[in-house]
Amino acid sequence: SFTRTRSYVANVSAAKSVKVIPLASERILKFPWENGDFVKQGDVIAEIRNAVSKKGLEAINAQVRSVDAQLKAAERELKRVQSMYESNIVSAQNLDQARDGVTTLMATKQQLIASQEQTRMGLDYATVIAPIDGVISQKNSEEGDIASSAMPLCVLLDMVKLKVTLNVNEEDTPYLQMGQDVILRFDAFPNEETKAKVTRIMPFVNTSSR
Repeated sequence: SFTRTRSYVANVSAAKSVKVIPLASERILKFPWENGDFVKQGDVIAEIRNAVSKKGLEAINAQVRSVDAQLKAAERELKRVQSMYESNIVSAQNLDQARDGVTTLMATKQQLIASQEQTRMGLDYATVIAPIDGVISQKNSEEGDIASSAMPLCVLLDMVKLKVTLNVNEEDTPYLQMGQDVILRFDAFPNEETKAKVTRIMPFVNTSSR
């Protein structure tokens, strides 16, 4: 049998990379990681200052509890007035006032809940969490910088699986097949070989490889 062998210089990179993009645009308070550091999924990568403090959220929570108590009292009062109206003790105007009181408190509670969720979301955005296990790369910001959603804080590289890319001469392309075995040699380990497989063949020709 006849075996055709070719050697190429290739580029090695992580098979998966994730841009870590902040959702809060404020000053970075903590960003202790450097390029090359390994982080686990769920680790805090950075903390960003938030204009809304935890005390502000606690204040809104207290308002919600207060309105809840008032609403329960207003609903009890409405039932009492409803019973009295059915017995012709109070007028329809009294019943309408009791209903309006309940409606107003319900609207107030909905507004507070919306504010509560928005405030909680803002606090969550101030803490940047690692979405995957990976190595810190392309760190773009430092503590004291202003974070922006237009620029990733860094890129996380998943180094568990590597990707090798190369340009093949046009004359060799007919011999390429998906799943074909490939042998890799790295300059750092000249006496070792690593087996790999072809997983993608781009359907175009690089004119520089002709």
